[in-house]
Amino acid sequence: QKDVQITDKWNNKRIVLFLEQPHTETILYVNGQQVGLKNSMVQAHQYDVTSFLKKGKNTISIRVDNRIKEINVGQDSHSLTDHTQGNWNGINGKMALIAGSKLYFDDVQVYPNLKDASATIKIKVAQKSPKSQQVKIVFSAESFNSATKHIIPSKVFTLNSKTSLDSASYVLPMKDFQSWDEFNPALYLLNAQILINNQVVEEKTIQFGMRDFKANGRDFYVNGRKTFLRGNCDNAVFPLTGYPPTDVASWKKIFEKQKEYGLNHVRYHSWCPPEAAFIAADLVGIYLQPEGPTWANHGSSIGNGLPIDQFIYDETNRISKQFGNYASFC
Repeated sequence: QKDVQITDKWNNKRIVLFLEQPHTETILYVNGQQVGLKNSMVQAHQYDVTSFLKKGKNTISIRVDNRIKEINVGQDSHSLTDHTQGNWNGINGKMALIAGSKLYFDDVQVYPNLKDASATIKIKVAQKSPKSQQVKIVFSAESFNSATKHIIPSKVFTLNSKTSLDSASYVLPMKDFQSWDEFNPALYLLNAQILINNQVVEEKTIQFGMRDFKANGRDFYVNGRKTFLRGNCDNAVFPLTGYPPTDVASWKKIFEKQKEYGLNHVRYHSWCPPEAAFIAADLVGIYLQPEGPTWANHGSSIGNGLPIDQFIYDETNRISKQFGNYASFC
């Protein structure tokens, strides 16, 4: 529980409570009023608390519940097993109140197309914008983590703002792009903006790489080149803390050591690491295999119509949404 002060600076803002890695279920209360419930072992829990906060002092209370109840992922799953990570209770990583525009990006997904030298950007914009306002979307990109700087010029698109939730797809030309792989992990930062009457009201930065990962028969191909995955199995073993780090430097140290041993791939057995792992793997050049938080039919029961079945579909979709833009996400 924590008391916070809300000032006039946050008037007419959308305010979200961000909890990076709870373990497991959270129920949020603001000033004694229940806001909602989230249950995910792979994705940050985010609550829209705009209508629950008032000017001045506010009391935020979070109940974290790590009991294995109707959704049983199995006591051997590395998302919670006492063999490795442990079924700890609490919140790991970033906890923050974030204020932003009421017209915002609900989702931005980048799909590189190496053959056409382009990137398809699929977005969802939430909140209804008054029809009198002109809404534009602006994309630009710039390379980093490489010896040569590559700047992609801005592209401006008009957004249809007649509905409360707009889904749209745009193509950003990536002529002369630099590709990402384990040998040359060149990356891009996509800058996405929402403009109302030519004023920026929302801005989001997405890290991605121009990378193609495919299976052909019994072989994997990265950017058209046959690639053998020399992997390590990570079972969430962090003996000094009992939970994974959420800072990029810690994960870079892990991946750089693995590359020293000639590895290029990590499988996360029945768990998904925090976002810092994907950021670091992008920088170092490692192919990652995150998994949903259950060891199928190993201490659990899959495919029998129990709540765990839908939970795993939901969790893997949440993994794709939150981490799918990272080049290391394979």
